[in-house]
Amino acid sequence: MAYDKRYWDRATSFYTEWGLPWQALKDGYVPVIVELKKALGDLRGKQILDHGCGAGKITRPLKSLYGAEVLGVDPSDNMIQEARKADTDGRYELLKGDFSWPDNIFDGVMSNWVFVDIGSIEEMDTAVREIYRVLKQGGPFVMLVNNEEYIGKRTTTYQNGIPGKTYNPGDEIMVTYFKNGNESMEFKDYYWPTETYCSVMERAGFREVTSYVPKLNPRTIEEIKVLQSEGLFPDVDYQALVDENPTVIIVGKK
Repeated sequence: MAYDKRYWDRATSFYTEWGLPWQALKDGYVPVIVELKKALGDLRGKQILDHGCGAGKITRPLKSLYGAEVLGVDPSDNMIQEARKADTDGRYELLKGDFSWPDNIFDGVMSNWVFVDIGSIEEMDTAVREIYRVLKQGGPFVMLVNNEEYIGKRTTTYQNGIPGKTYNPGDEIMVTYFKNGNESMEFKDYYWPTETYCSVMERAGFREVTSYVPKLNPRTIEEIKVLQSEGLFPDVDYQALVDENPTVIIVGKK
């Protein structure tokens, strides 16, 4: 994956210290876990690829709390170093071009806020074809991306784009993340509508491709309680979590 790594390399310390804010857990990572479990059942021993793992924030819980055999890959050397530092017995590899693994070896693949960093449909096609290749037959690919309805809106932890500005598919879009209420960092993403991501998955061969805005439901609450029991999710009022829905989950099956 050859997206512009300057922002992520420069912001590794900020991103690492930012931790796992409750919004990112509720709106992003928890629904990804729910989808993996829905498709695969018990994750213990399952081979999961975390495509674009960053500093391993969700790679680690999948391994330590759910017992999955997770391989984290990322194109940022700084991020891989941070992931290895935080998880010395974890599996993390620097991603360079096409995958080096044989066909049909992973039970599931997740890619969290990665495809928003890719600036061309051709590069997305290449990445998703590789993901399709290394997945076992029937395995799920879960993609987490931004909700286009939240362009320009300020959420608890970030603002995606400029209020009132119209973006066309493929346009650069600056995302501002906020830490401790006053410290912030900007990252460059690209604007793509949900239908673009779905089309990329379908062209690669994925079937039963669906997309939805994650909402709080019994299965999500069940996973939140698992994370709360390990101190990874704050003890907050569930109803307060419903107000913001800035992400989209896209799921396909090989």
